[in-house]
Amino acid sequence: MLSLALLAACEEAVTANAPTAATGGTPVTADRCGASEFQATVGLYASAVDGFAFDGPMRIINADQQVSSGLAQRRINFQLGEDGRITRVFCG
Repeated sequence: MLSLALLAACEEAVTANAPTAATGGTPVTADRCGASEFQATVGLYASAVDGFAFDGPMRIINADQQVSSGLAQRRINFQLGEDGRITRVFCG
C-alpha cells in the first residue's frame, strides 16, 4: 500500500510532467483521471498497479507501443520504459 505522505510528496511532480497547452496536451490543471494519485508508482514495475481500483479507464503503454492520438480526459496512462518500469503517469 502506498503511503499518503509519499503520494503527497509526489503531487508536485504531476505539474512538472503533465502535458500543457504549449505542448499540445491537456492543461496541467485538468487532472480528470486522477494521475496525481499514482505518481508514486513511477519507477515501479507495471505489475505494481495490478490490484489498484480506477474510477475510469486505464491503459498501460509499453516502451515500443504506438497508441491512438485520441485524448480521453478520464483515462489514466502508465507509460513504461524498456525495463518494464513505469516512467510516466498522465491523463489522456
